[in-house]
Amino acid sequence: MKRRVLRIASRVATKLEKDLERVTNTSLPVIFLGGRCLDNIWREQIKKEFGNKFFFLDPFDENWSSKNVYDELAGLIKSDYAVFYRGGESSEDEKNFLDNTQMTSYEEFGNLDDLRNFLKKRIERSSRRLCRTLRCAQLERTIAVDFDGPIHRFSKGYSDGTIYDSPTEGSFNALSKLMDRGFRIVIFTARKPFEEVRNWLMKKTDDSRIQQLEITDKKVPAIAYVDDRGLRFTNWQDMLNYFV
Repeated sequence: MKRRVLRIASRVATKLEKDLERVTNTSLPVIFLGGRCLDNIWREQIKKEFGNKFFFLDPFDENWSSKNVYDELAGLIKSDYAVFYRGGESSEDEKNFLDNTQMTSYEEFGNLDDLRNFLKKRIERSSRRLCRTLRCAQLERTIAVDFDGPIHRFSKGYSDGTIYDSPTEGSFNALSKLMDRGFRIVIFTARKPFEEVRNWLMKKTDDSRIQQLEITDKKVPAIAYVDDRGLRFTNWQDMLNYFV
């Protein structure tokens, strides 16, 4: 059904033709503007206010003809949402089409401010969803590495509290390779201030990526923690067997 309608629309496309082609190249949510056709003022207001957050498919055409129906059907199908502001009989036909096909969700409004609030909420939801996606993607590629031991050789233990030793053999090369493969490296340490760790890195390597690695004393969300004194938890009986 969907492909058939789109094929018909492509043969008789009129005013919406260019926008329908551009839809495939946009990363913005696509909104179909349906409803009141007595004037174009409200449509222009909405597009001006929210045009940087949504891609609008506007079927308004002062020279509307029956051929526009196919464009509108294609627009309804390609949209993420359809909104109807004070729509008349034609809007009822479009909503019936959406009800029957269940291809696109829609909302109808009698007040322009309600429509504005709806779009604002859509923006907030998209932003939260994007943040969750970015956090998940970041977590999936994050490795937290203890400074003392895995990076700083730490051969005499804490000693006098200074960063006295050379780099652990192979540490910089390994960190570089991990970053080459897209991993995010975070250095965790109890040392304060962090500038001392940063200065040591600046002296010991010319790799600017390692010099600028994030340093924290927090346990950041990560897929693994590289620590010379870490003990992988399996169950408490194994822990007791190890220590007792």
